[in-house]
Amino acid sequence: METEEIINKFTEFIEKDKDVLAKLNEQKTKEKSYLVIEYNKLLSFNVDIIESILESPEDTLKCMSIAAIQLNLALPKTFSIRVKSLPKNKHVNEIRVSDIGKFLVVPGLVKKKSDVKATTISSKFECPTCGAILTILQIDDQTFNEPSRCACGRRKNFRNISNDNVNVFSMCIEEPMDVIGGGVKLGQLNILCKDALTQAKIERKIYPGVKAEVAGILRELRVKKNGKKTCNLDWFLDANYIKIEDETFLDLNWTDEEIIKFKELSTSPTWLYDLRKIIFSDIQGYDEECEGIILQMIGWVGIERKTLDVRGNFHILLVGDPGTSKSSMLRIAQKFSPKAQYISGPTTSAVGLTAAAVKDELLGGWSLEAGALVLNHNALLCLDEMDKMAEEDKLALHDPLESQVVSIAKAGVNATMRACTSLLAAANPKHGSYSEYDSVFSQIDLVPSLINRFDLIYPILGSKLTEDDHYLIAKKMLSRKKEVTKTNERDFIKRYIAYCKTIDPIIPEDIIEVLSGRYKHIQKLKKQLLDQGKVSTPVTPRNIDILRRLTEAVARSRLHKEVTNEDADIAYKKMIYSLQQLGIDPNSGEVVIETVNKQLTKKDLVARIINIIRTGSLKN
Repeated sequence: METEEIINKFTEFIEKDKDVLAKLNEQKTKEKSYLVIEYNKLLSFNVDIIESILESPEDTLKCMSIAAIQLNLALPKTFSIRVKSLPKNKHVNEIRVSDIGKFLVVPGLVKKKSDVKATTISSKFECPTCGAILTILQIDDQTFNEPSRCACGRRKNFRNISNDNVNVFSMCIEEPMDVIGGGVKLGQLNILCKDALTQAKIERKIYPGVKAEVAGILRELRVKKNGKKTCNLDWFLDANYIKIEDETFLDLNWTDEEIIKFKELSTSPTWLYDLRKIIFSDIQGYDEECEGIILQMIGWVGIERKTLDVRGNFHILLVGDPGTSKSSMLRIAQKFSPKAQYISGPTTSAVGLTAAAVKDELLGGWSLEAGALVLNHNALLCLDEMDKMAEEDKLALHDPLESQVVSIAKAGVNATMRACTSLLAAANPKHGSYSEYDSVFSQIDLVPSLINRFDLIYPILGSKLTEDDHYLIAKKMLSRKKEVTKTNERDFIKRYIAYCKTIDPIIPEDIIEVLSGRYKHIQKLKKQLLDQGKVSTPVTPRNIDILRRLTEAVARSRLHKEVTNEDADIAYKKMIYSLQQLGIDPNSGEVVIETVNKQLTKKDLVARIINIIRTGSLKN
């Protein structure tokens, strides 16, 4: 389309649409320098304008801005048009040289983001010889350009009299994991946000870990080496509009049919069994552990308080012998969670988990690149082989697991990033196999303070499996064959979990009384054990928060807006099961140090002797 035609057509569009015209007339009073146009409205009015935006965005958007200014002369010269709700047309790894100069809509996860800075887009210079005013556009972000010569013949020492400055910040998005195939690196794309996009109400909603769709013009960036330009090109997206996806799932839309199915599932007496059979159909013999992971995937909203916030996400640690389905549980949980990531401990560093200070390629200086804990804010992080991590990397987990924030002070950058992430971790015992006759704390290569960060700890033992379990495991594995992926079933579970996350149940006073009484009972049993000189699993006020998180997760999974007695009973049994696995039986008050009809290995006998010596030392 020609320039005049675009201006005339867009003028006609504004005049016909009363809502758009009213918004345009309000812009000056609201002190806005931009107008947001709906893609669908523009598409239904004129398809050619949309095609022109996609193919020649810079000229088309400039013509649209001119049309708006002509209708409202009070608008500033920097007034711009922004287009929203365009369909996604590119993933990061699909961008090629032919896309430079075109309008793209790219989805991704914000990996890093800089602070808001100022940059110069044009400068005016005065010639000392003839007094001529020269205007220079600052196209290169890396260098400040000055006039090369004046019409009078002067070639240098021009006086800079004014600069046209705008606010700017840069960020980097990484493509979602579900759009790539095996062996393909996750692509990253630098984004430049200027002018209106730097307003606090927009900029503050963008942080590492948040999902976003960025619409903008793809521009080339000449790569420099040793301060000199090379033949190599990179590209970045000059943002026009940014859509932030709500991570609380409140903005998702569900059909009436879906909600009816959700309620049918949640009201079933066997709702948790039904979820387990769909999600963990390949896991046999670890029913309680799988149900605990399902509740972790649903989680609780948490409490924000004036003094100290209470985290809603809870963490689970799976400990057991190699080959006992721990990694399979993590992989399955990652597939069925609305948002999740799987990582392996031996290949993970502290900065990979928290954040790293990196050079900003667009604006210079330093910015923070988020690690896995930050990127999975309000989501699930599956960490396998946790015991194989270096000691200094394990230390980086202490603060994020409890306070749900990552604090960084590197390269002159001081920042605190939110990391409300649920951690599902798996670890192997120090000596290769797990013994039921010794404490879990002495068998894992993790410090007790880190183990205590986990709300539920499940020993995954092969000895727990019955003969029928072994038979069913063998039958399932031998019956495996290539199947058509049941994406509909998986999507239904993902959407069900997302819908559960929108429920914020309250705990009535009578339920609070019941839970308080049960915690008091556990503490009484612990005291009895200590009076007898026996070792018990630590039970601290932290277990109260664990009980609350489980209770509200159960209520959420049943779509209850108010916690019931049955919800509290189920949650209490889940916590007691975990405590029993670690050595204390709240029903009898006895330490579990031997199992009937179980053949002891040499390592088990050694562990039992150590336990007896430890108990004798306490008595003395």
